[in-house]
Amino acid sequence: MDLNEQKLELLLANQFEIDCIEIELKQQKDDDPIIYSGSGSITQKPDGNLHLKLYHAFNDISKELMPKLGNTMPGKIIGKDEYFSMEAVDMSGNIWTAKDISVSNGFSLPASGKVVESIIKDISSQKEREGVVDKHSSFFFLVILGKYQIPCNEWEESKGGGKTLNTSKINISGVDVVIKDRKDCLTIKAEDSSGNMNVSFKEKIIEALSIAFGKLCPVLYLSLSENDLRISVINSVPSNTPNQSIASPIKHNTPWEVKNFQEFIEKYLSSFEVEHDIFFGYWHKINRSWQGGIESAALTISTAIEGITKSYYSEYGLPNDEIVQQAEDAKPLVKKPDIGERIKSRIQSSIGQVKSSSPKNALYRLAEEGKIERDLVDAWVSLRNKSAHADNLDEDIEELQSYIDDVYKCQNLFNVLLLLKIGFDGKYQDLSKDNWVENCLVLDAEQENNENA
Repeated sequence: MDLNEQKLELLLANQFEIDCIEIELKQQKDDDPIIYSGSGSITQKPDGNLHLKLYHAFNDISKELMPKLGNTMPGKIIGKDEYFSMEAVDMSGNIWTAKDISVSNGFSLPASGKVVESIIKDISSQKEREGVVDKHSSFFFLVILGKYQIPCNEWEESKGGGKTLNTSKINISGVDVVIKDRKDCLTIKAEDSSGNMNVSFKEKIIEALSIAFGKLCPVLYLSLSENDLRISVINSVPSNTPNQSIASPIKHNTPWEVKNFQEFIEKYLSSFEVEHDIFFGYWHKINRSWQGGIESAALTISTAIEGITKSYYSEYGLPNDEIVQQAEDAKPLVKKPDIGERIKSRIQSSIGQVKSSSPKNALYRLAEEGKIERDLVDAWVSLRNKSAHADNLDEDIEELQSYIDDVYKCQNLFNVLLLLKIGFDGKYQDLSKDNWVENCLVLDAEQENNENA
């Protein structure tokens, strides 16, 4: 599907519609699947979802009128065979597909057919690339719904004359990426003549932008050209999904911040081989918990720091040779028969854990090496303890402010651990300082050498 200005406006207004000559819904199982078919439509509604409407004439009324669906056991994941796949042909001959569609058991009598209605998560269409000289090149175009601030460094000429500073043009690992700030959305265009840019590249850019903006970047429309195919995808973007922004690790509002913005995105993409890495998973959990307020975010942030430290910085938490040797020397002493079995078991367990890496030790070791501030680690220890206990509803203003400070210090610690991981050598927002002033990281010598290479 070619997305022109008129279609884009309809999408942004939740008024886009596809009339279909034929729609087939097929139950996702091999043995005697239920099939509904007929004409219909796929319509975007004010709730932001894509709504399917299909007019089906019964072929086997006993099976199709009240399908045996929805019998999943409580507490169990609904099986694939409870859902339907879709193939629809629109008025222009485009074929749209979708999966995992839920069909209601509702019906009316008397009737010779059934109106099938459902919400579709996304629809996609693909066709051969036409009019392209080099089909080895890859290209994508995204429409991200919402308002965002980008560091603009190029002007766009308006139709009625004049210019608007609304474009951020950056280069990511040799790929030119053009981001435009439009009314109620961002558009992102990227093209790579080498053809190395794939779906993973696109997904990681969305992740990096989400972290930089501090909010989710829901893709409303995607056009991806790769090899001989061009794929178009339209997504439901539910309007009731909370998406308030949280504190960003970097500033990204003014033209002079473009370099820093580009540095962050490029380092993020080069540091993670595939999309949805552990770091983004934890960031996503933090973002979602912030939607419920600072108390909801506190526990998530503190546990996320622990998880990230275990995953990426565990070597910093290993004990030194002296205490490991002391643990070995203590083992025969604990085996003495005059020690009670219960306490002996506890002591042996503690000795066995000495060799394990501790997130707390790892963070303090990072602080000793000057990579993070000790005050951030102290704040994490404090917040971790507070978050694990019941709320104190009688806190005064000073205690509440101290609690808020600890939360932002821990959010800053999480950001710093990410920036250290990707080797970011630009400026970041220090959420632990008043007015969130900008600061710089202390990188490893190896990281600095890689930067200078």
